[in-house]
Amino acid sequence: MAERVNILKTDYKMDRTDLRQVVSAVFGGMLHVQDMIDMYVAKGQSWNVDFAAQKIKIGNSIYPIQFIGSESIQSNDWLWGWENINGFDESLLTLVNEAKAFGENVGFDILTVPKLPLTESVTGYILSMIACTVSEKNCGYYPCRHSGGVAFVALCDLPESFFEPVNSTGFINNIMKAISLYELDHKILVEGFLAWNGCEYHREENDICATFENKEQLLIRFEDIDNKKRIKAIEGTVR
Repeated sequence: MAERVNILKTDYKMDRTDLRQVVSAVFGGMLHVQDMIDMYVAKGQSWNVDFAAQKIKIGNSIYPIQFIGSESIQSNDWLWGWENINGFDESLLTLVNEAKAFGENVGFDILTVPKLPLTESVTGYILSMIACTVSEKNCGYYPCRHSGGVAFVALCDLPESFFEPVNSTGFINNIMKAISLYELDHKILVEGFLAWNGCEYHREENDICATFENKEQLLIRFEDIDNKKRIKAIEGTVR
């Protein structure tokens, strides 16, 4: 298996100023990480965040954090943490400043405009997913719900096991879950998750053939519908 790759930071051909394409590129890997957080960290437990100490306690576990941003119920908008209206120490904003710098570099306004109206596609969950992926650290996001909205923090120093490659069954399950949750570009979703998973893969005309760590192979077939690539079938192959 190759090393985990973030295709946003490669020469992979996609529009890095388009929200749908960027979300598609990061969704597979971050969905897996968030599932691990839900299963092994959150588990429906109570939490307490201390921004001064840059820590969050979830159940009996304590994790270092970074502040990403917040959703406001009253104004129905998102405010990036780097705007720093709370006067946080800059060390708490390292991750979100990296996301802003990436946005400035590629011209992705969603990462550089301080306040954004919340919509079905622009939410704290989606924006936190992008920010965590851009950072390339072993982190995932955690929503701290309160009476005025939701403050999103990045959980840092998560177990390495949360980022280990999935097998072919895990890959299929994750892809199917992803496309049921969000309107994604299926081809970018697949290639983004394969790169994150460290899989070797190649294109065969309209299809993608991927090899997993245990030498299992999958053939992902696509079809064109309304000028969009959609997954037609995922098949196991024997070589």
